[in-house]
Amino acid sequence: MTFNPLHKPIYREHGVLLCFYLVSICFFSFAGYGEGADLFSAQSLRIEGKVLSVIPTNLDDRGSVEIVVVHKTGVYPKEKRWISVFSAGTLAKYLTTARQQWEVDPAATMFDVGDISPSPGK
Repeated sequence: MTFNPLHKPIYREHGVLLCFYLVSICFFSFAGYGEGADLFSAQSLRIEGKVLSVIPTNLDDRGSVEIVVVHKTGVYPKEKRWISVFSAGTLAKYLTTARQQWEVDPAATMFDVGDISPSPGK
């Protein structure tokens, strides 16, 4: 087997490029790290049982997004499924308790939300 004299310098160049790449990623990722911190806040919603699905949607066409939560309580065969709607109050803070809540029929397999009236937004 013959030795290639360019073998080590080629790998050194790759190592230098890899090091430069990693340093530049770290530098640019920390530069904007805290910029969006004031845009988001954690809020707790009170839900009974196990959450099955969380769907953010605009149900009433007022511009604010409601949170639709599908959850279940109990265990089979006495399991009940629920749909809860959380709406934003003042300053876009969501209420901790659901504005509306419905028990889902046991035979239902899916649900959909949308505007069903002839004139949009009604």
